[in-house]
Amino acid sequence: MKKGKYREAIKAFNAAMKCDSKLEQDCKSKIKECEEKLKPASKSTPVPMIEVSRLTIDKDSIRFGYETTKAEYIKIDSEPEQWTATSDTSWCKVVPRDKILSVSCEINELTSERKAIVSISNGKMEKTVTIVQSGQKERINIELDKLEFSSKGEIKDLPIKTNTEWEVADIPDWCKVVAKVTAKDSSKLILKVDKTKKANVGTLTVKTKGGKFASIILSQKKGGLF
Repeated sequence: MKKGKYREAIKAFNAAMKCDSKLEQDCKSKIKECEEKLKPASKSTPVPMIEVSRLTIDKDSIRFGYETTKAEYIKIDSEPEQWTATSDTSWCKVVPRDKILSVSCEINELTSERKAIVSISNGKMEKTVTIVQSGQKERINIELDKLEFSSKGEIKDLPIKTNTEWEVADIPDWCKVVAKVTAKDSSKLILKVDKTKKANVGTLTVKTKGGKFASIILSQKKGGLF
């Protein structure tokens, strides 16, 4: 109904009340309804939307042994629900699973401790987890108990089993190191002795940078007249 019609209705209800007092109550009620319709529509103030964001994790660091490949798990509570996780190293693996993050490491072949950072983000917030993996214990070993040389002079290889840097700590003066060959897990010394008329015996000792030692007895047979 147009506003002009409501105004005419109000006049008609007022006139009806004057004509018949019994209609007063009903007419006043109708007049009030018409007056409400004539009031300007109020503009409601929009309620601002409050954006809720959260990201919580149940641990911020994990420590692995050097040969531990079993996964550890981090509980994630996020709003928004969608989140991602990344590792800054190739040896530390992360796999998101709903509200759980699986973290695992490859075997550490080094003797030194290593670290990785795992970043968890839901687009609004970010958390980081520090991953620490211990290094292997240093080891060095010479599998032979004794290495014997001919009195005529000879060059021989001496295998060295180790997982770290190493050096010759002691060697008899009648034996010389021709070369030191290093590899990932197995190295060797190339040793040389000259001709001799007398028998020679001595100890060769190698050591790691951390102070692990290994030794072997070197001997050379007694020679005859040249």
